[in-house]
Amino acid sequence: MTAGATLPSRLAGVLDGRDLAAKRGLTFLLATTSTDGWPAIAMLSVGEVVADGDAGLRLALHQGTGSELALRASGRATLLTVIEGEVHTLRLRCAPLGTWEADGLRRAAYAAEIELVRAHAVPYATVTSGIVFELTDPLVPARWEDAIDTLRRLEPPPST
Repeated sequence: MTAGATLPSRLAGVLDGRDLAAKRGLTFLLATTSTDGWPAIAMLSVGEVVADGDAGLRLALHQGTGSELALRASGRATLLTVIEGEVHTLRLRCAPLGTWEADGLRRAAYAAEIELVRAHAVPYATVTSGIVFELTDPLVPARWEDAIDTLRRLEPPPST
């Protein structure tokens, strides 16, 4: 296992917000803790997570979902994905950036500072995939492009 506070190059390339069609199906699990103490898990796509430098991310969640409310309340989350046979977990501190609506969907944007990245691999086994999906709505790739563009444009909140 390796650890650090910046995005590994493999993961940074996946989260660069480019060529989303080629990355279709890749899933990121965002774990938060709800106000009642239970885990809340959101499944995010490459159209909802984008790198913000080498130590930050921008996230788009559906506004008002359990995971979004938990993230708003605690400001903490863990992001998990499988890239090239390694399981990556990222410990995040998040702050709201704003909301927007596109195609009738209300979205909430967050700036996430990476506190810790762990890459988990063992010599005796290779993780071949994480959760992978197949799109059934042809409008989704355009929404992804809009979400990535919006996440990049939003200004961070003032420091407190």
